[in-house]
Amino acid sequence: MVEHELPKLGVEGSIPFTRSKTFATVHLAGHVFRICRIMNKDETSIDLTRRDSFSHWTPVTIRFSDQDPLGHVNNVAPAAYVEAGRTMLIHQFWDKSRYPDLNFALAHFEIDYRAEFHYPGTVDVGALLLRIGTKSFTSGYGLFMGDLCVATSISVNVFFDTAKRRGIEPPDDVRAAMMRAIADG
Repeated sequence: MVEHELPKLGVEGSIPFTRSKTFATVHLAGHVFRICRIMNKDETSIDLTRRDSFSHWTPVTIRFSDQDPLGHVNNVAPAAYVEAGRTMLIHQFWDKSRYPDLNFALAHFEIDYRAEFHYPGTVDVGALLLRIGTKSFTSGYGLFMGDLCVATSISVNVFFDTAKRRGIEPPDDVRAAMMRAIADG
């Protein structure tokens, strides 16, 4: 199991991936990851390379400037596509007018490039929550051109108080909404 140290963001110790006995198995680039889930779900295996693993989608237009000299989408561009999907996924769980100082900070990011793709076009970013911890959450992503998965990603974010500049526990209603989303898949 993976643990990430996050002292700069106010998370004491490490993210506890052993807090619950419920695990999801995530398949990425020939590796199998077991990720602790707070809520139980009938589906215990999530394949980020399959469109049917996702219910939340963000279409992102590939820009001409996203190309590299080889004529395919540069390796940096998919990180921006995932960021678009991540923000659209996460910000649906709380009302910014009610919690103006609540945000999230990226603590860990992994991306696996699975296929070459090109401008012009639209990348469909599938996103889902995988787990929620005390002050952090893990989310998974699949980037698709049509039915072809071109990249997969996992990120760990810390709930962040922008006024206090530190990691915090999320409000109870935000946690509950995110836990429902994990349970519903």
